[in-house]
Amino acid sequence: MFIANSFIFFLIKFILFYFIFFFLGRGLLLCISKFKNVDDLKVSGFNVYIFYSSIGIVLFGNYLFLLNFFQPINSPLIFLIGIFLIPNIVVFPIWRMFKKSLRNFPLYFILLIPSYDLAYHYDSGLYHLQFQALIRESNLIQGISNIYGPLGIGSIYDYISAALWFDTTYVLLQFLNITFLILFYEFLLNLLFTKNNKALNNAGLAILAFSLLDNFGMNGGRNGFLYIQSLGKQDMTIAILYFITAILIFINIKKQSLNIFEILIPTIFALFIWELKVSGVTIFLIYLVFLYQLITKKLLTKSTKIVLFSNFIAGIFWTLKTTLQTGCLIYPLEISCIDRISWFDPDYTNTTLRSAQMYSVAYDFNSSLGDWFREFLEYQINGVILVNFIFSLFIINFLFFKKKDSSHEKNINYLLTLITFNILFFFYYSPHLRYFVATQLIIIFVVGYKRVPRFNVKPKIIYILVLFSVISIVRINSYKSFDMFSHPIHPIPVPELLRFEDRFLPKEGDQCWADTRCSANYNSYKIDTSGFFKVVKIKN
Repeated sequence: MFIANSFIFFLIKFILFYFIFFFLGRGLLLCISKFKNVDDLKVSGFNVYIFYSSIGIVLFGNYLFLLNFFQPINSPLIFLIGIFLIPNIVVFPIWRMFKKSLRNFPLYFILLIPSYDLAYHYDSGLYHLQFQALIRESNLIQGISNIYGPLGIGSIYDYISAALWFDTTYVLLQFLNITFLILFYEFLLNLLFTKNNKALNNAGLAILAFSLLDNFGMNGGRNGFLYIQSLGKQDMTIAILYFITAILIFINIKKQSLNIFEILIPTIFALFIWELKVSGVTIFLIYLVFLYQLITKKLLTKSTKIVLFSNFIAGIFWTLKTTLQTGCLIYPLEISCIDRISWFDPDYTNTTLRSAQMYSVAYDFNSSLGDWFREFLEYQINGVILVNFIFSLFIINFLFFKKKDSSHEKNINYLLTLITFNILFFFYYSPHLRYFVATQLIIIFVVGYKRVPRFNVKPKIIYILVLFSVISIVRINSYKSFDMFSHPIHPIPVPELLRFEDRFLPKEGDQCWADTRCSANYNSYKIDTSGFFKVVKIKN
């Protein structure tokens, strides 16, 4: 009883969680390699095993959304994904690899501490948890966005999270974010210590400096670096994968030969970014350049073509899922909607779009930029992050680094173009700085890549600084809340409801949390359960 309610049990849960996905990811790569051991492979200079757990999560998420066409997510069929664990028995892990992958693992136990004082993100109560509850109860629901508009933007993260509700402490939801934070720091360590590429080492130092400067500046810091996000939200995961995918593609574009995983990993990450949030679609700007290079350089083998085709099919089914759920290829973008679908309601879809635009303070490129910027700064945190980012950029660019190293300039234009496009997209789509983290990381990467450090930092000092970076990403209040003799628990709040027709409205605000009987939509709708798919229609 004592152990079950302690940090030790919590830690054991996380270790099991992490390594189940670790071996799922490894199992997939073994299948692709036709059961040849892959543990010693390098992917663009990075150890392949740092990607195993993330690949496992990508595999699980795509399996779940495909399964949900036919079955609810609480179906026992979700365990069929365990088939991908079997190749690990056929081709046992190389002990040397396993030892290396465990070397830094205890450091990341620090990332569990915020679980003791995390609250749910507002959007979790607004639509994430309700979407998860709905797909746990039912297979795909046509017109789910007619129940409540934001349900139409359900993420692949919601499919994965919905499968993790069996643990009623709901800590597994945070384990997803922690797994991707571990990927980021492992990627950073590989950047810092990769051999025969000083420019990448320098870029790693710039990112490390950026993470440390996050603790200094206006209002005590926060410069746009990664942070521990509220429970149930995926923005930092998108930032991490976007940054890593862009850098992997940048490295690979200039190479004359690639192994299959140097093509596979950026491909599945690009798809997953889009599935996480539609705003991540800009990653395809650089991915399509990468694909063009693969074709023109004739680097596509039969195996890589199968890999690309498989991901293309997954993308088609994701688009089909979105269309069936919302009536739009890209919800709630009006131009992508199909009016001929019987349950599609253009008026309610437009209401959802306008609501999102009002909330995001998007710039329409017709009004005064000065007026928009003043409105943008009305949110104090925007001004704090912007000032601190400029401060950090100045220090890294001029104090920590010196003159331009022209030998590395010729290939950087791909990233500069991506940065420029993302800035314009940020203005128009959704100028919340949590959506800009990946672009800020890429900007800092470019600064480090193009310049050389003023100081020669010894490897031991670098490790210590990485340790401090991990420690400092956890808020002081989280350390104060930590209790070695308790297990964190995150019960889903139960909203107060008001009767409305044959369903309920939230008594206050617009959060229904996980109550599937509730909707903040004041339009009347009906749910037809007579067919294979439930169909939701707005009553006119």
